[in-house]
This record gives sequence, structure tokens and C-alpha cells, in this order.
Amino acid sequence: MISRRKVWGTAVTAVAWVLAIIGILIAIGAHPTHVDLSPAPASTAEQQRQDVAVLATRIAASTRAHHNEELATQAEQWAQAAGGVWVPWPSGAPSGYTNPVEATSAAPEKLTADLASLRDAAITAAPAEPLTYRSIAVAAGHALAAQQHQGTASAPAGQLAPIAACGPVDTDAVARGLSADALARFDAARQWFEAAAGSGKADKTTTATRVAILDAMEEAALTDVRDARSPFAALPASDTEKAATETLTAALLTSSAPDREVVGTACALTIADSLDALPGVEPENTAPVR
Repeated sequence: MISRRKVWGTAVTAVAWVLAIIGILIAIGAHPTHVDLSPAPASTAEQQRQDVAVLATRIAASTRAHHNEELATQAEQWAQAAGGVWVPWPSGAPSGYTNPVEATSAAPEKLTADLASLRDAAITAAPAEPLTYRSIAVAAGHALAAQQHQGTASAPAGQLAPIAACGPVDTDAVARGLSADALARFDAARQWFEAAAGSGKADKTTTATRVAILDAMEEAALTDVRDARSPFAALPASDTEKAATETLTAALLTSSAPDREVVGTACALTIADSLDALPGVEPENTAPVR
């Protein structure tokens, strides 16, 4: 027959083991009544993407609040192209947690700073998806130039005038980074600019300066790639100058040159033009180019 003392001893031993196990769990950070619901830390690429989306969303809110509907719509497209602002708990955070503060409208005087930050954030994010983020950066540079009242700067033929809102320009490096196919599209755009000016649908002085720059860039590009240019590029069905701008931008954005120089050069070369929200990017062609 088992003695009462032995039963009590066994029970005490069992309790001691339970307490010991609980102590170990607490020591390593576990807690029987709490589960950590915090999201996993974002990767570097995801944080860079989120930065672009947040800035674009804030610009959209700011410009809409101050009745700049055109820029607000463009900024919404930038945010959407970046994947939108990620919210951990869209239906509301659980008890003890909070969602990040939503992007809010900023004062009008902060718009230029936000556009410059967006341009730089998009350039930083570009390695993950070059075509999309380079395009956002170019459009942000144009919007920044408009806010700063920077028009087309004058420049000697064959040279590209610096545009502060666009960033650094390096036409030779960007040209040498073009593929044979991109160079062919680049040359088609050059021909279309000339055709638009010849028909009176584009400013002849601006076109002459731009074409001289494009000619010099083509010569630089031909030192590294085969010549796939067509001597007579078929004209687009309508709006020759707009088609030329889109084609030129799309070609430049594929250059293997550094992101910042590609953006600065593409932005400065098209500063006189009215660009779409995502210049050079077609909906079905947003995959990385390198």
C-alpha cells in the first residue's frame, strides 16, 4: 500500500517540475498568456518601396487639399505603381497595437521638399524594379521643376543644360548603356521630333537643341553596340511629338548607367514636354530591366 507521504512527495516533485519549466519559458522570453502579433521587420527593398508609396500618397493628399487635381491624380498613380501603402491591420489594429499614422496633407510650402524626397526615394528603390521607379523619379523631377518655375534652360547646341530639379546629367554614360534595340527606338524618337518641328507641331529652336544632343548621344552609343537604326522610322498614327517623348523616355530608362544619372538625363531631355504620370512605362511592361 502506497503511503500518504510518498503520494505527497510525488505531487511536490511534479509541481516543482512544472514551475521549473515555466521558469525556463519565461527566461527565454515566452509567456503563456501573450502572443506577439507585431509584423515581421520589412526587408530593405520593402522599406524602400513603402517610402515611395507613403511620399506619393502624402503628395496626393496635399495637392488635392490645395486644389491641384492634376498633380494629385499623378501622385495617386505613383503610389499605386509602387504597390500602395502597406497597413498591417487594414480593419483596425488589435488591442495593444497601432497601425502606422496615415499620410496626411502637408502645408503647400512643403510640397517641393516632398517632391524632391520622392524623386530621391524612387531612385533609391530603383534596383528592385528599375523601369517603374526610374519613371516615377523622372515624373517627380518634372513636377518639382514646375513648382520651382524651371522652364527649358538655354544651352549651346549639342549640350544639355542642367536642370536642378532633375539631378545629375551624364549623356555619354546613359548613351553607352543603351542596347541596340533601345538605340533604335531612341533614333526613331529623334526622327519624330524633327518631323513634328518640320510640320509646325513642335518648337523648332527647342527641337534643334534636343536633336543635336540626341545625335551626340547616338555617336557615343554606337561605340558599344551594333547599329540597328532604321533610316526612315515610320511615323506614329497621331501626336508625333508626344509619341517621340514617350519613346525617347522608354529607351533612356532601360540604360544600364547608374539610376541617378539615367533619371537626371531623361528628366532634363524631356523637361519641355508634358509627361504622363509614368513616362516611358506601359502597363504590360513594368518588369525589371536588369
